[in-house]
Amino acid sequence: MTDKRPTSVRFTPRTDPTTFEVLRHRLWQINDEQGKTLLNMSGSQIATEANDFNVGISDEKGNLIVVGPYILVQMAPLTTLIQSIIRVIGDNVHDGDVFLCNDPWYGAVHQNDVCVLAPFFRDGKIAAWTASVVHQVDVGGGMPGSWCQDATDTYQEAPRYRFLRVVSRGVLQEEVVDTYLTNSRTPDLLNLDLRAQIGSAKATVKRLGELFDRYGSEVVKA
Repeated sequence: MTDKRPTSVRFTPRTDPTTFEVLRHRLWQINDEQGKTLLNMSGSQIATEANDFNVGISDEKGNLIVVGPYILVQMAPLTTLIQSIIRVIGDNVHDGDVFLCNDPWYGAVHQNDVCVLAPFFRDGKIAAWTASVVHQVDVGGGMPGSWCQDATDTYQEAPRYRFLRVVSRGVLQEEVVDTYLTNSRTPDLLNLDLRAQIGSAKATVKRLGELFDRYGSEVVKA
């Protein structure tokens, strides 16, 4: 008798297996550096002690490629966030831009979980996104820590930010950052986390550029 049981479909990489494994481990290493950069730059206890953050890299459409070993739920909405920024911002995204979003209506877990997104450009087009999410200790609202248990709608909670461009073409937008920090009871801690997230994004974009330079766009994307 022949075995009629269905067999599972084996994964076949679109590059040779050796190159696939090299690139896969290299992306893991870049992701690890992404998280370590954030930890080394931030001085807030939320990130450095509680590890209430995570980092990730996706393709140009928001499909997750690799995520860090920290709070996994922080990366769960990343695809939705990137699809939202593509829909909202459209083509008005440039090399060197960095965006901030904490709006649950666009994919954030809640207002405290602040996502910082940066595109990676190759040959004039977005080839990937880098993202980090940190639970920032107080982003404003009616209660310290931005936990408004008595709120009956989202407008009574902490302010929502829909893709603030905190860095434009590589230049930090001081007025935008200052406005964001103004609403917090702990602006110094928020500033540390935000600068760490921006630094993490810049480091990741640099490493992705090195990877694409060495292996070529088609091979890495495959």
